[in-house]
Amino acid sequence: MIGALIVFVLILSWTGYWLILRGQLPVSDRVLMLLGTLLMVSSVLIPFLIIMKVLPSTFFLNFLSYEFILLGMMFFVFGVGGMGRSRIPNVGEAGLREYALSLQRLKKRSELNPTN
Repeated sequence: MIGALIVFVLILSWTGYWLILRGQLPVSDRVLMLLGTLLMVSSVLIPFLIIMKVLPSTFFLNFLSYEFILLGMMFFVFGVGGMGRSRIPNVGEAGLREYALSLQRLKKRSELNPTN
């Protein structure tokens, strides 16, 4: 019974992880960071409650705590990486044309006025 529950938690967590990575679930970077932080805090809180004898020490709770820290770190790192990626400005096709034209004008200007 415990083994089936562990397999279910693994499949559920890794399926959500891959859906978020592939972009099937529209999750913002801040939500990923918040989710990662909550998972990491809960992964510290569960063993603390086990040590304080509030929760029983079972293989499932220990494994769940380990799974939470792995997923929490991954979600947090991907959230931070996504924030860095989203700060790069998205230049459309018109912006690229304008940039190419400005480079051509600079090239013509430098050919007309050589500084040698």
